[in-house]
Amino acid sequence: ELIICVGSPASGKSSFSKNHLVPKKYEHVNQDTLKTKEKCVKVTKEALEAGKSVVVDNTNPCPDTRLEYISLAKKAKVPVRCFYFNTPLNLAQHMNIYRELVTEGARSAVPSIAYNTYRSKLEIPTTSEGFSEVKIINFVPSFKNTKEENLFFKFME
Repeated sequence: ELIICVGSPASGKSSFSKNHLVPKKYEHVNQDTLKTKEKCVKVTKEALEAGKSVVVDNTNPCPDTRLEYISLAKKAKVPVRCFYFNTPLNLAQHMNIYRELVTEGARSAVPSIAYNTYRSKLEIPTTSEGFSEVKIINFVPSFKNTKEENLFFKFME
């Protein structure tokens, strides 16, 4: 199976993928780690050809971006689902700053322009693109400890 994530920066895509899909042996494909879309497509293709399930954990805001991955799934004769992270903009921006704080700067905050770019390109995914299902994923916070929890809620109104 192929799962394509769609969501703004810091909407919870990576945390969800690492906590729920990677433990189920999904190959995790992410442009933050692989650096280019070309490498993401290559790793996805190779994993699907090897019979592995894959989660593509990128923003994927528009159908053109998603189509390349959907085509790979069709060639591999595997179902493809979309997980749409419908996180409100203000919450995603809050999580962006939170992520930088909790990692003590190891993970830099995404610049504001990235949210504007994502929003300008976003077309809500639909099954007409070739997905067997579009599942809406709502943000549910989870924390490793009370320090992280306190930090998360410290600046919430």
